[in-house]
Amino acid sequence: MMTEWLTHISNLLSVLSAAGLLGGGVWMYRRENRRIKQAEAARAEADLNTLAAHEWREIAENREVKINKKDEKIEELYKENREWRDKYNELESQLHRLEVERIKEQIRICNKPKCADREPQSGY
Repeated sequence: MMTEWLTHISNLLSVLSAAGLLGGGVWMYRRENRRIKQAEAARAEADLNTLAAHEWREIAENREVKINKKDEKIEELYKENREWRDKYNELESQLHRLEVERIKEQIRICNKPKCADREPQSGY
């Protein structure tokens, strides 16, 4: 009977020591576990920051592309505007030349056709 008691006590002690080791292990590694969790949180935050940086870069690149397209469109419109202005100026100068020619021809018209007493006297 004594041996049974000793067997039970030794089994109980081994169970308690195993439980103590597990509990003690958890207690000993709590700081390490905290550091591991902090490192995981920092890594997750860094990943989010990297993802956000990539998204912002894409937004910036897309914005640059849109701005370049708008600049090209503006340059095209300015070019078209210059062409129209040049064409208008050319037509305006041609109109003025024709107006001067018309006035010259009006001066040359004789009010008395086929006569020696030309009016106005212009030498024609």
